[in-house]
Amino acid sequence: MLLKVPSQLILRLKSHFHILPIGIDLIIGVNGWIWIAQQRAQSDADEGLKEGFEAESDNMYSDVNEPISSHTRATIARLAGAINLMSTLSMPISDSSILRTYEASLEISRLSRLDHRSMDVDDSSQDPAHTHQDLDGFLKPEFRDKVLALLVASS
Repeated sequence: MLLKVPSQLILRLKSHFHILPIGIDLIIGVNGWIWIAQQRAQSDADEGLKEGFEAESDNMYSDVNEPISSHTRATIARLAGAINLMSTLSMPISDSSILRTYEASLEISRLSRLDHRSMDVDDSSQDPAHTHQDLDGFLKPEFRDKVLALLVASS
């Protein structure tokens, strides 16, 4: 998924290519473009044989599309929502701030599901429709305020 945010929000770092611990590759361009993708699998046999550009170009220019699980799609969508939220709030954007916002959104979603469960509502956290509803409310003011409060509290 490719996103565009104001370039002045991007923090300049030593590297703008990141592998997040949640199985996602993230490229944050200083021009404001952010690429979110499923983590690429690297074969153990290929590691160490090629270095630098040659190894990257072999993986980059493949005509084979890898299947993406619904969980990975939901993770990418939630990360995109986190980045859009940070852009809306004019927050500095880096790999660590994106991950903190993503984790805050997960925590708030978990707490809201606990509230629903206490009212005898079925917990369908693995249901793609539930994930879609969860992501629909990402930019609602009350959700945005909760994420912001959680981020401020954790800083």
